[in-house]
Amino acid sequence: MHSSCFTFQDDKGIEIFVYRWLPDEWRSPKANVQISHGTGEHAAMCSRFAGFTSENGYFVHANDYRGHGRTLRELCNSGLLGPGGWNAAAKDLSNLSIIVEGEPCSPFPLRSQLGIIPCPGLYPQMSSDHSGGNNIWH
Repeated sequence: MHSSCFTFQDDKGIEIFVYRWLPDEWRSPKANVQISHGTGEHAAMCSRFAGFTSENGYFVHANDYRGHGRTLRELCNSGLLGPGGWNAAAKDLSNLSIIVEGEPCSPFPLRSQLGIIPCPGLYPQMSSDHSGGNNIWH
C-alpha cells in the first residue's frame, strides 16, 4: 500500500487537501472508494480504514472539507465550511470524484460517508453527475 497527498483548488479559490491510498497492485484496482469524513472530523481520521481498504485492492481518496484538517488555513475558521456551506462541500466532493475518475487505471467509483452526521443529500447530486458509480444512498 502506498499513500500520498495532493491538493486541488475549488471554485472559491480554496486549496482542498486530499489523502490518497493506492494498493500495491495499483494498475488493476477493484474500484475507487471516496470517503467523506464526519462533521468536526478530518480525513486523516479515516487512515486506518483507508489503509485496510487499499491493502485489499482499492484506490482510496478522502479530502478535508474547507475549515477541517489540512484544508484549514486559519484556526479561527476551524469547522466552518465558508462561502457556499454544504453546497460548496458537495461540489468539492464532486470535483474530487472527477479528478479521481481521470486518473490512469481508474475503475468505477464507490462512494461512502463515514462519521456521525451522514449527509445523503450530497450523494444523489454526485451520483447523477457521474455514470457507472455506486454509493451507499441508492
